[in-house]
Amino acid sequence: MSDKPVQVTAEWALWGKEPRDVEYRLLRSSSGPFSARSFEELITRYSPGTLDTLPQVSVAWGTSSRDTYLAMIIHRTPRQGLYDASGRKVVLTYCFCVPFRELAAGPVSYRAMYDAFRQQRLLAADEAGLKVDLPVMSLPDQDRGMPMLAASLLLTNLPVCILGADRVDLGTRLAFIDSVMALLPYGMRATLSASTWTNSIFEEHKFRLFFTSAEREAKDHVLSWNPDRVVPVSHEGDGYLHWISTNTRSKMDLLATRTRPHDFRVLDIGQMVRELQDAWQGLSQYEADKPYSLDGSRSAETRQQPTLPLPAGDQEGMAVEAGGAVGTAVAARPTVKARPKATLTITREVQAVASLRSHRYAKRAHAATGLAVKLAMVMIVVAGLVLVLATVR
Repeated sequence: MSDKPVQVTAEWALWGKEPRDVEYRLLRSSSGPFSARSFEELITRYSPGTLDTLPQVSVAWGTSSRDTYLAMIIHRTPRQGLYDASGRKVVLTYCFCVPFRELAAGPVSYRAMYDAFRQQRLLAADEAGLKVDLPVMSLPDQDRGMPMLAASLLLTNLPVCILGADRVDLGTRLAFIDSVMALLPYGMRATLSASTWTNSIFEEHKFRLFFTSAEREAKDHVLSWNPDRVVPVSHEGDGYLHWISTNTRSKMDLLATRTRPHDFRVLDIGQMVRELQDAWQGLSQYEADKPYSLDGSRSAETRQQPTLPLPAGDQEGMAVEAGGAVGTAVAARPTVKARPKATLTITREVQAVASLRSHRYAKRAHAATGLAVKLAMVMIVVAGLVLVLATVR
């Protein structure tokens, strides 16, 4: 990866109210390929609900006829208090959409986007997009225990909810989201939706990774930020968790180069896992006897890693204790002299979903065959009746 800043073109929109308004609306937007209607749909679809503490940040994605866009949505109050026609305080939403291919050229972190866009002064409506230089992403140095667990759980195709971070500042929450995604292929940012905060009452939100104050009824994976609570490892996503927990720094280097967009759908995740396995095995064979780093330097970590997945509940399994900013991983790593082999597996939940879909398709095919047989029998009966009537006449 080069250290040279990446220049991107950001389409932008401002969502809010003027003093005469009662409802929120799109106030103005740039004139680029990401249309005003697309901005309206994106901002309303990825709403975090009513926010009591500002600013907050959401990341989302959208498409135009030309590109897939990564969106950074910043919610904040105006510098001077603004009230609508009903006397209610107005929250302004600034939305910046950047072609994902431009960000992947860095690659670029969410924090770098936020630091650059929060200082931008929006132009008049229908102006061209903003030209912004963004620094190349550097890999996070924070403890990786809780981000590892969150990353592996995202691969189960269920949202991940973080509780207990009410007093954690915006920067730390955003850094956590960056840390989680640094443990997955960069291309998965092309379809990630995440938020530094959502209103717990607004359960219909569309975020895959989010902070909030209470669980919702949806089937979310729930993690606690509470440093006094040890969170046990879930069985779901354990194959990926086991793989990423060894030689982590070197694997993060590899993941940063995997910029092809990936969806969070089950089949795409399975394909992504197989591609990662092949890429890592290739690097392992090429650099089997020394630590590996994509920039040519030696990693501080050894290349020793378990050759078999650790059983759930075993002493060698991983437990995560949320401590400090992003949590601390507690794991015993046995020393193995044999050449390491990646043991990526598709999660049990993914396999269950695939099996369920196959079962549904089989039932539908069986039902269609039965219907066809019944229709054929009806046609035979009708033809017989016609023949009898013709004979009587």
